[in-house]
Amino acid sequence: MKIKKTPPKKLINPPTKIQQLVEILTNCPENELHKIIVENSPWKNQKSDLYHWISVLNRFDVILESINQKYELKHIQVKNFDEDSKNLLLSILTFTRYLWENCINRNIYNSYEHLNLILNTNDIDVLEALLRLMLKFAQRLGNNNSRKVAIVISIEKIYTLYHTWISNDFNLTYTQLLDPKTTLPDECFTLSYRYYKSGKQAAQAQAQIQNITQKSETLTTKHSKSSLKHKVSLDGLISINLNKAQLFEKSTQEIYNDLLTNYDIPSEHKYSIYHRIRFLKSIQDYNLRLKYITIRLFALSIYVQMVEEDVATSKVFVYEPDLISNIAEILQSDDPNTYGIQTAILSVLDGIIRYKSKNTFVLAAINSSTNYGILSYIFRKVIKNLDMDGK
Repeated sequence: MKIKKTPPKKLINPPTKIQQLVEILTNCPENELHKIIVENSPWKNQKSDLYHWISVLNRFDVILESINQKYELKHIQVKNFDEDSKNLLLSILTFTRYLWENCINRNIYNSYEHLNLILNTNDIDVLEALLRLMLKFAQRLGNNNSRKVAIVISIEKIYTLYHTWISNDFNLTYTQLLDPKTTLPDECFTLSYRYYKSGKQAAQAQAQIQNITQKSETLTTKHSKSSLKHKVSLDGLISINLNKAQLFEKSTQEIYNDLLTNYDIPSEHKYSIYHRIRFLKSIQDYNLRLKYITIRLFALSIYVQMVEEDVATSKVFVYEPDLISNIAEILQSDDPNTYGIQTAILSVLDGIIRYKSKNTFVLAAINSSTNYGILSYIFRKVIKNLDMDGK
């Protein structure tokens, strides 16, 4: 949705350089937008006001809506982005993040509905860029306005991207998953997914069983009634299992379509099972594995910024009690392949440290009280890299 707020009368005019860039991005042909944004990346200007960028953001809004319609992103994406559309979308997501990082009055931003639809993308690069942007929303709004965050960000899908798989599923730590020499167990290549029938299906099953009980004279004791209720619960559980051969004989989309055909999967489970298939089919490729770990951690960083401690405890830490120490260990890696993951980890720890029962664990994991701990190491590494860039 376009920004409808008008700039305040006392708004100071932007610097000439910013004003020129705004005019260029607002009026240039659409096929030149990507090139212009790349030329102005990373952010090379001084701090600004989002009011100065309304015309640019409104143009972005129109483009996002057009892409969503063209690729039918109201549902899980089937048609892949062409190269131009992907580059344009990545540029818009990245530049919007720059604006959020460097502008005041960010509350006027209003394209959330289009971004939520892009969560349905099948493109892993676009998904990562989107989550990096959504993290800025969560950091800005999460601490003070949880209701607004719940509106602007699809918290269910964010949680699904985190919880679709956990390292405990494979008895592997994050460090092992990041090691290209790690031998992956067979569990990494098998799909096991369980869900309960939808309310309508469960009601039909319940009605059928109730009809049987009315006609049966033997099910009159408390014991028999208790057994029947247990059976109703079991009848409502559906289990989907695919072995390695079945998982790799078709594409992700083909497998997903087959499951939709053969199982009446409730809508609330479709997003989860789709991403479960995607991950299991990609984990053998080391570079894709790194991408999915990055996406999972950015999704987690958004989630812990958005929810209160009791929710995080029941939804996150109950499944990964050693999460903090496991991810903090990766911060000591000098492997450039893990730098993006380390950025995501710092964002996760930044969100978790808000929780009173967890802040001491975070501080201990990064050895914050010593001058030779992880935090000091990261600081020295950043300074060293900046010094090398300067030379």
